[in-house]
Amino acid sequence: MPHRLLPGHFTVSDQTIGWADAGAHALLDHEPGTLIGRPVHLLLGEGSPWLGHLPRGHACDVDFARAPLRTAGGALRLLGLHGERMDARTVLWTCWPALPAHGEAAAGQAGPAALSRAQIAQGLAAGEFRLVYQPKVDLQEGRVIGAEALVRWEHPEHGWLQPRHFVPSIEDDTLIEAVGDWVLQEAARQCRRWAHAWTAPGRRMPVAVNISPRHLERADFIERLTRHLEAGDATNPVPLELELLETPAVQDLDEAARIITACRDMGVPVTLDDFGTGYAMLSYLRTLPVSGLKLDRSYVGGLLDDVRDRAIVRSLLALARSFDCEVVAEGVATPAHARALLELGCTRGQGFGIAPPLRAEDLPGWVAAFEAAPPPWSSSPPPG
Repeated sequence: MPHRLLPGHFTVSDQTIGWADAGAHALLDHEPGTLIGRPVHLLLGEGSPWLGHLPRGHACDVDFARAPLRTAGGALRLLGLHGERMDARTVLWTCWPALPAHGEAAAGQAGPAALSRAQIAQGLAAGEFRLVYQPKVDLQEGRVIGAEALVRWEHPEHGWLQPRHFVPSIEDDTLIEAVGDWVLQEAARQCRRWAHAWTAPGRRMPVAVNISPRHLERADFIERLTRHLEAGDATNPVPLELELLETPAVQDLDEAARIITACRDMGVPVTLDDFGTGYAMLSYLRTLPVSGLKLDRSYVGGLLDDVRDRAIVRSLLALARSFDCEVVAEGVATPAHARALLELGCTRGQGFGIAPPLRAEDLPGWVAAFEAAPPPWSSSPPPG
């Protein structure tokens, strides 16, 4: 089985496949569009996990290292699977090529979980890391306001790895700083490549980069950030934004506040990522001069069916307004979620219901198509 196929994504609602991207069709040997609307049991092979169900918790993630799923020709293909509940009915599944196991010992040793820091460093040095970009939109105006750069590892054996397979093992190591610096450099380069790709003259597409507190607190962080912003054209720095992760914990809040202020003065706003989930986030909001919050998907996913999640989202939006912070909701899975957010006064969002993470070369075309035909929840009429 080839290990360089791109990952696939598909959603399962009420045991039916509701959406599937090109990667899922390729991995399962289905023609474009042919998976959509099919019952999920068509994917199942002997011993496969039951894809239609996950525990009720909105934030529940489930991983299967090697799930045998049937291809269009009836063959069983071994895939890695990650399931994430988007709302009470819908599960988003990510699938990627998995190495075949050779007995129980191999099953315990091979796979992303066994990757060492040395292997991660080698992968970074070998140029195996990639960025994809998930659009952020103004839900009310039907306009794209930016994109989040998301790091992926195109591993020569394990295929396309998401951050959960390698970031946790390096977040307390200097290697997280090296990966973060590469992401900043590559995102800045891509911003320059896009400079002439937008149809609107002079349009700038802000790109948000996840940043570890450990990386932010480096003594030379501002110096290196300036270098990335101004590389090639010091008179026209690229429009980067930073999304501060909660872990590892900020060691010196006063110093972090100074650095974030310096970033803001350079035109680089800093937001708090996954707000509402961590114990330190309220302390960060109170102490750090951040410009915005990313509302965690676990609350957004429950908006439609859980009055407690709706109350939490309403309270977090009020809290953000009191601190004069912009809010972007993560995990917008359906038009119904977008409408529910708009009813609560949240006008900015991102998620698979809007767009999956896209390759850099695909983003300009997607932006043009999205803005030419605003989605049903938008109040903005099509241009022209």
